[in-house]
Amino acid sequence: MWTAPHVPWLRSPSSWVSYGLAPAIEVGASLGPFGSALVMVGSNRRLAAAWEAALRAQYGRHAGEELDCIPSAGGGAWIPWNLIRDAQRGEAGRPDLRGAGPVTLGIDVARRRDLWVAAVLEDAGDALWLREMICLRDVAFSEQRAEVARLVRAHRPLRILVDQTGMGEAVVEQLQDDHGSFTVEGVLMTAPRRLDVATRLREAFEDRRMRIPADPALRDDIHSLRAEPGATGAPRLVADRKDSDGHADRFWALALAAYGLADLAGPFEARLGPPLTTAALGGGAGYGQPGGYRVDPHLNIVRSPLAGPIGWRN
Repeated sequence: MWTAPHVPWLRSPSSWVSYGLAPAIEVGASLGPFGSALVMVGSNRRLAAAWEAALRAQYGRHAGEELDCIPSAGGGAWIPWNLIRDAQRGEAGRPDLRGAGPVTLGIDVARRRDLWVAAVLEDAGDALWLREMICLRDVAFSEQRAEVARLVRAHRPLRILVDQTGMGEAVVEQLQDDHGSFTVEGVLMTAPRRLDVATRLREAFEDRRMRIPADPALRDDIHSLRAEPGATGAPRLVADRKDSDGHADRFWALALAAYGLADLAGPFEARLGPPLTTAALGGGAGYGQPGGYRVDPHLNIVRSPLAGPIGWRN
């Protein structure tokens, strides 16, 4: 007899069918408060064993901690597997499904060893949808800059948050030249700021508001960040390269985008078409004055006089 008390969704018959296990499993005797036993029948034990091995391979070296509740020697994952799996949607990762909600662009800067990642995140009201994620490795800065320009044309983000640490200083200046200092913001990833940015993303997962595609590389990146006790008692965030093909680069790009949406206030008026100008609004007294409309010259976004104070627009 084989049981799976720590993975509740394994006890769903509909999930068995998707794995081709329906003929191999019968529901056995009740285990009281611990759920039902799964009884493997006859020669189909090998099928079940192969399925379990594949599942454990997906969790990697953290299978004991995640599936068997065996505590690890270090700290736990910053965002656990169950929250990551609950956030997966088939409609995520599709730029063609972007709606009219506010959009932010988070960029994790890299040149050679790690990935350069840009994440486009839309606030659809009830959830935050990852609409597009671009990953580049060992690509010239000019090509990275061109990719950002393409994403801006396609998605018209209200804010572009860029990791300004290290080589990010020059990148932020270049992007501000391209898209304006109101839109592009550099984020110096000091230890307290890293914790703040990562917390905003974790809160979105915990509130069940995050929507991501079923991408194994993205899942591994999100799960690769772990919290360990710091010297001052505050959590120290560590990315495990063994669990990712970078340094949690997808995580940080997504976290920056979520961070940009967290304190975004409105209301906003967004229109399709060419960028709006002062003339398009009729200009006149009050434009650019307290209570008047303001136009971002680089994007087709108008700030309503009803909007509350927003530091990046003031």
